[in-house]
Amino acid sequence: MSETFEYIVSVKIPEEDLKNIVDEIKKSLDESELMKLRGGIKVKSMQIASATGDSAWKYFLTYYLETGDLTVTVKRFEKQPTSYAIVKVTDKVIDAEDFSNFVERMAKIYLLLKYLRKELTGKEEKKGVKSFF
Repeated sequence: MSETFEYIVSVKIPEEDLKNIVDEIKKSLDESELMKLRGGIKVKSMQIASATGDSAWKYFLTYYLETGDLTVTVKRFEKQPTSYAIVKVTDKVIDAEDFSNFVERMAKIYLLLKYLRKELTGKEEKKGVKSFF
């Protein structure tokens, strides 16, 4: 008999809190240093969170000034190439996928990777730092 994994995720953010976070991010982006990527692409980037299991991994928001695109990557440091990121999500996901489907698929992928890593390598999940957000 197989085991069933069930995780229930509830995300509740009052609209006013979301607006305040957006205002803080806009202000921080305005104050952040302009960077140029390969090809002269102008971006502004900022750290928005740290991973809870290994705080060496950080969430970075990058704003591409010329196109208006937004990307969130999880990597060790801001200027690390995106190809080394463990997660990359762009604002294009809003057009490509329904919110509930996206969250469900990401959760399933997370569980798949956790189980697959254990089966292939024998590595167990690391216990990390507790986070409240």
